[in-house]
Amino acid sequence: MSSYQQFQVIIQTETDHPELDPFLNRNSLPTILIGNKPLIYYQLEYLEKYGFTDILMITKESHFSKLKDVVDKYVGNLNPDDINYYIIEEDKLEGDEVETLPLMKQLVQNNKIRKDFIYFSGDLFLDETLNDIIDSHILKRSSLTVVFQEFPLEAPKKDGKGPIIEERDDYNIMCVDKTENRLLKLSKFQQDITIDKMFRVSKHSVAKFPHSVILANCIQNGMIVVKKEVANLLVNKLPGFSFEDCTDFEDEFLPYLVDNQFNPQLIDALDIYVAEDEVLIDTLSSVKRDLKDKFSVHAYIVNKSFSKKVKTLNDLFQANMACLVKPVALPQCFVPTQNNLEALEIGEKPKGGQPTPAVQTEEKAPKKEKKPKKGAEENKEETSKPEAAAPAKTQDAGQMKDVTINNSRIGKTSHFGEKVKVERSIIGLGCTIKKGAKVVNSVLMKGVVVEEDAIVEGSILFDKVSVGTKTKVKACFVKGHIHLQEKESYEKDTITE
Repeated sequence: MSSYQQFQVIIQTETDHPELDPFLNRNSLPTILIGNKPLIYYQLEYLEKYGFTDILMITKESHFSKLKDVVDKYVGNLNPDDINYYIIEEDKLEGDEVETLPLMKQLVQNNKIRKDFIYFSGDLFLDETLNDIIDSHILKRSSLTVVFQEFPLEAPKKDGKGPIIEERDDYNIMCVDKTENRLLKLSKFQQDITIDKMFRVSKHSVAKFPHSVILANCIQNGMIVVKKEVANLLVNKLPGFSFEDCTDFEDEFLPYLVDNQFNPQLIDALDIYVAEDEVLIDTLSSVKRDLKDKFSVHAYIVNKSFSKKVKTLNDLFQANMACLVKPVALPQCFVPTQNNLEALEIGEKPKGGQPTPAVQTEEKAPKKEKKPKKGAEENKEETSKPEAAAPAKTQDAGQMKDVTINNSRIGKTSHFGEKVKVERSIIGLGCTIKKGAKVVNSVLMKGVVVEEDAIVEGSILFDKVSVGTKTKVKACFVKGHIHLQEKESYEKDTITE
């Protein structure tokens, strides 16, 4: 039994990203395609990998049907009973955004939080570091672990290989004990306000944790690991602080918990007992030796690709490009004439419930044939059938003539004309790229048509965009169902109508 089964997973699929909303076609962000499969699939893959079996997805009523349909088509070993949904009634929302703190209150009041839980937003692109975060939370006996993304302080190289620094308004300024990553102080960075006014660390904290440092280049990335008792605070009244009018988790609730880690009244509200005396903690002096382990808030700081947030069109572009880092393979539905291809069809469930194994297209030197032993011909014929690539149903070898495809993913039922060139790109299901067209460093969603001699470079074209003959599209984001006129040039533009 996996130790992670002690945790419930809560995925908040209703994220508010104004830049992406016009391109989502009124769907929730986790259903958007990255590398030809929905973002939510990447999350489910890692949850399945680490043995989580209790998953709750938060969704609006208007998004529920589409989200459930996408999740139901997930090809994996997760039991459908492992995934539950909490549907938000939109008429009770103030505006379109779903606030974290009121949502958590609802979950506690409706008994939806049954045990310690991991809470993250549906815009996260997870990786293996998820395992390290949970292990750190368990080993440190943390009451609350907050994941931060650290950004480099130095400017990146201009050759395109360095990290990209964004001008952001959501940086945190925080004090962290470097020995245990204990979070001692937390505040939002505010422009035109001096550090000493927005951020003060008590002498007691500095004396108790001499290895503490102040960081001002981190942001909360949308993931927390929480003990159930901490969530229960939201429906309990605490002396000196009321959560009834509190709506912001990051700016109000979390800083309060950090500041009051050593407050006996807070520990009293958590119903934590001293084993020796069997009485509620009510004074700091009585539990000086034990208080450190009774309630604590920790920071987990990552400075690599973990939990890349898909908040902007550029994030979406980078997430798709990241899918091309690993070697890719050609599935059985394609004629194996090109290297570095991969095709994926969303929701396809082969017999047995497992994905059809892809056929590697890397060419190897032919082996010398040995004379078969008597009776071996039948065995050779039987074992070779599952490995051979099946003939293409939607394209034949003639359609692949003079086609150059390098380090790309190609969706099923896509068609290519002669002299087509595709490099480091994602080509969605049912796309058509006609004679002489060129697609480089780009993402084409489902049903995109690129006419003859057109060039698409460094762009995302959403569903059923059509690019006219000899049209050039460079560094653009184009909303679905839009036609780009022939012989026109589009550069560094966001096209929504």
